[in-house]
Amino acid sequence: MESLGRRKAHIVGHDWGGFVAWYLGNRFPQWVEKLAVLNCPHPRVMRQHLLTNRAQQKKSWYIFYYQLPWLPEWSMSRNNWEFAKKGLQTTSVRGTFSDEEMAQYVEAWSQPGALTAMIRWYRAGLLMMKPQRSESLAPRKIEVPTLLLWGVKDRFLSKEMAQPSIDFCSEGKLIFLKKATHWLQHEEPEKVNSLLLDFLS
Repeated sequence: MESLGRRKAHIVGHDWGGFVAWYLGNRFPQWVEKLAVLNCPHPRVMRQHLLTNRAQQKKSWYIFYYQLPWLPEWSMSRNNWEFAKKGLQTTSVRGTFSDEEMAQYVEAWSQPGALTAMIRWYRAGLLMMKPQRSESLAPRKIEVPTLLLWGVKDRFLSKEMAQPSIDFCSEGKLIFLKKATHWLQHEEPEKVNSLLLDFLS
């Protein structure tokens, strides 16, 4: 932002990008004009549910699996990325990801070091959940205007985390997309873009 000569920006993030967006809005609100998050709970809410909610722990099994050395990288990339591709295809509305789009994902995943870098988000993210790191997840209110869009059929993240997340915001709005999954911006791009533009304009 500084390199672009900007002092503030609209911040939009999905999943791990959403985690970064929450963090930025919480710790550096002076940089944020408005905040929009897609299917990612506030980090404090995620931490609480990972510690106490058995259903969410089962949904988040992969987070714990990704803590293992080398095995996640091997299982995701074997057989021409079969595991990784199925991870997208089986958790989204049928037909969401075309063969052409999937080929672009495979090309990106195949870049040297890319897969380990992706998995390290999960490895580092779990470390951030430890009590001694909790300062970065301080329970202060997010003061910037915030929109949370949530695909109800998310197989990874329970919708019960959505309302407690927006409760961390002084000026927050929560919108559920009933037919969408975790991949709402791929499944309903026109609706998601319209909601974002209405909020950010």
